[in-house]
Amino acid sequence: MTWGSIFEIAYRLRAFQMWELIRELHKEHSYLNIQMIRSRVKAFLRVQMFFNVILKVSENPPIFTFSEFKDIWTDFLRYRYCVKCGKAFLPRRYNQKRCSSCAKRKKRKN
Repeated sequence: MTWGSIFEIAYRLRAFQMWELIRELHKEHSYLNIQMIRSRVKAFLRVQMFFNVILKVSENPPIFTFSEFKDIWTDFLRYRYCVKCGKAFLPRRYNQKRCSSCAKRKKRKN
């Protein structure tokens, strides 16, 4: 896995969270360990952010985009729908199925 392949997938996603990029890379390079992919993605993002090729446009959750998409990055976000209430939300993890309010309610019940 080279930085070129990371760049290619990141550019295809346009705006992404780090876990989305890692998942896409793992689909293509399933023979690699997730931790290895994560460390290469972190290094890639650090360098690309230093040279202002990629920008961090949101802190919570951390969302990255290319500088050429800095004005329209919200158009490229991939929302999911909550299985409980049906509300659209931006997942913070790859396996998140509920919005934050439904997840909090479920946690309080347990």
